[in-house]
Amino acid sequence: MFLDTVATGYHVVTIYNAPIVGDWLQFTFIETNGVTVTLGVTNTTAGTTIGTMAQNLVNLINSTPALESADGLFAWDFYDYDPSYAAAQFTLYANTPGWPASQILATLNTSTNLQATPTGTNPLADNVTDLRSRNHLYVSSGADSLLVNFHCDTTQLPDGYHQLAAVAYEGTSVATQTRVTRIIQIQNTSLSATLSALPAGSNAALNQSLQFTVTASTTNLARIELFGTGGSLGVVTNQATAVFILSATNLGLGLHPFYALVTDQSGHRYQTQTAWYRIIPDIILTLTGAPPTLAWPAIAGLQYDVQSTTNLVTVFQTVTTITATNSVIQWPIATTARTEFYRVRLEP
Repeated sequence: MFLDTVATGYHVVTIYNAPIVGDWLQFTFIETNGVTVTLGVTNTTAGTTIGTMAQNLVNLINSTPALESADGLFAWDFYDYDPSYAAAQFTLYANTPGWPASQILATLNTSTNLQATPTGTNPLADNVTDLRSRNHLYVSSGADSLLVNFHCDTTQLPDGYHQLAAVAYEGTSVATQTRVTRIIQIQNTSLSATLSALPAGSNAALNQSLQFTVTASTTNLARIELFGTGGSLGVVTNQATAVFILSATNLGLGLHPFYALVTDQSGHRYQTQTAWYRIIPDIILTLTGAPPTLAWPAIAGLQYDVQSTTNLVTVFQTVTTITATNSVIQWPIATTARTEFYRVRLEP
């Protein structure tokens, strides 16, 4: 097990039953700095589902400035069950990792027609076993280092790029595991190839297409195969250059590796360098309030360009670049006497 970060406290909430007009949901939060924040949504439309009401509550939580500080929280992992089941679920996460930050108190009240679990006032400590501090003391003895030799027959591997990893741990616990990696290049034959990818950068939205171009150093090729998450993603035969176009939707959110393996008519193989893409959610913009505020879901740490134009036939210009600090970005628009169009682009 690799323990890279301190655990973040969370609390799972489930809301049941089909709402009627006038039904309401209300959260009261007591932050660790003592500040109390109360938020609520009321159903005003017949036929509204519990999923819609719960989603509105999630959006309200994530757009409330009082909850965006280090003492606050955000809602994520929203799941709307089958409509016939009339239930929705989401998770409250503390903005700051560790036990103290998990002690934010959350109380969810509902109108009599609706139900929610768990009841009462609860901290964000569903994962309490991960949040508890440790007081164990280990005493061990032994050598500070261990010399290990490993012989690798590179003729059994394709030419090209490979990652070698050494994993080690000392005897007190398997939790002491650590690893070191190295990228090596093998070249036993004259065969080589390159892999280029579009779009530029390391991030792509879920609605984008990814294009990979593989170019070999010889025309005497038997096969070009693209690999990624899940294994083989496409094969081209008897061509020195191949273009693969993939839909990010079919890959899913998260970090994905891509590399190509080319084989010539003599059976020689070459493995290209690995290209990485992080697939992120689509950017969906909302415009609310007066003065108007542009908002969209974000991933903390990534940068987003806000672009505008006064005419859709002209080029959009970047107005500002914002680094996300939580799961929602809100940007107030300076009103003018002219029509303006806005869009948001993830920085490559």
